[in-house]
Amino acid sequence: MNIDPSSNWRFNCITICLNLFFKLAFWPSLGFLLTSVSAVGGLHTYKMSELDIAVIKPEIMRSYIWLKSSDGSIQQVEQVVAMFCPVICQDVIQKGLGSSKACPVCLPQKVNPAMLSLIFDYCRFHQAPGRSNKERKTHDEMFIKMDTNTLCELASAADSLQLKPLVDLTCRALARVIEGRSPEEIRDIFHIPDDLTEEEKLEPLKNITDDPRIRLLNRLYAKKRKELKEKDRPKA
Repeated sequence: MNIDPSSNWRFNCITICLNLFFKLAFWPSLGFLLTSVSAVGGLHTYKMSELDIAVIKPEIMRSYIWLKSSDGSIQQVEQVVAMFCPVICQDVIQKGLGSSKACPVCLPQKVNPAMLSLIFDYCRFHQAPGRSNKERKTHDEMFIKMDTNTLCELASAADSLQLKPLVDLTCRALARVIEGRSPEEIRDIFHIPDDLTEEEKLEPLKNITDDPRIRLLNRLYAKKRKELKEKDRPKA
């Protein structure tokens, strides 16, 4: 398949979904202190401690900050909500962005205004104190009741902002969508083009562990390939 992972958000979110399918750990409660903010392009992490907040409060902690979406639009958002997103938090603390309309936090390309609105709706609910785990779970079950395309786009946008709880939530929902479906059905759901020939689909599978099921499948594939060749052979 000739799909560019860097430009195809459906491909990206499916990859995220499959990677997290067996290791999702949704955070049952979120506090204002973000556990970690991964540095863009680096391997280190940035953690907000109580001392960090005490130091930055006078200069950085404002009621609202300015954000610039991928379409170029600029808007003000409550800082306590926006700071739930590690990428935004990092830009505010480390780079001093968001203080004015002329110096906004520039959001990743995949975060359009519609997805940003959904993300902040999620953050507003979870940042409010006193929510029980049951309330959070009920809210999240209702929140992800959306069409598959929107769910894919939201998963990709949340991943761009490194908002792990929302990534986990959307990926679990996507996992339920594709569970038990054939590759062809998954292609149809996510509108992924099928550019493989019949012969390419029947190529032998790697069998490093000498699995008897794969051996059987490869024999079946070999039989099918032979039938295709005989079918395409010109009749004498």
